[in-house]
Amino acid sequence: MKQSFTEKRRIRRFSIALPAHIKPKAHCRPSASTKLISRDVSANGAFFLTSYPIAVGTQVEVTMKLQALDMWAATTGSAHVVVSGKILRNDNSGMAVCFDKNYSLVPSKDK
Repeated sequence: MKQSFTEKRRIRRFSIALPAHIKPKAHCRPSASTKLISRDVSANGAFFLTSYPIAVGTQVEVTMKLQALDMWAATTGSAHVVVSGKILRNDNSGMAVCFDKNYSLVPSKDK
């Protein structure tokens, strides 16, 4: 018998591919960071595509690059969202991260 899936999310999730870096909090070295792309993002978390997921329960720091276009000034810019969280689950396509409530938004140095 096929089971039906009931959506439990209360926060809207957006299908958006954002470049990201994820590193376990136990590793402070920048070289411990893994480059990934998000599949979907919400205020509470995100799913990242990877063939090498981090273990469930691991505390991580996530940095996602946001690209913006100011239509009125005809300029572009970018910023990074830095948030901590925990690996909630993983499957054969990637891993889900549940975000903590604290985050920072920092301007990018690249143009």
